[in-house]
Amino acid sequence: MPSYAVLWKEEAHNEVHLGRAEFDAHGLALHGDSRARLYILDGELDGIERDAQTRVGVCEALRVTTRNGINLLMASVSGIGVLTEWHEELAQRLFGSI
Repeated sequence: MPSYAVLWKEEAHNEVHLGRAEFDAHGLALHGDSRARLYILDGELDGIERDAQTRVGVCEALRVTTRNGINLLMASVSGIGVLTEWHEELAQRLFGSI
């Protein structure tokens, strides 16, 4: 299971978390400090968006929405190429084989 350095925040909150993102067989895990943990099952995914204006701080970010109302912004601290990997992985999980 690959692990990526990530900045993430729920849009409803101002707090930005630095941690790691991991994809496993069932979903996406985001780990920050002891208070900041989030697990999104594949079946909870509702949408993903990517545009140059969506940011966490100065970093370009993906917007991930879930069926239970979580609106999440995820930004890579490892470079923009990782966002493309995340977008492709999440699209595969959301839409299946295209």
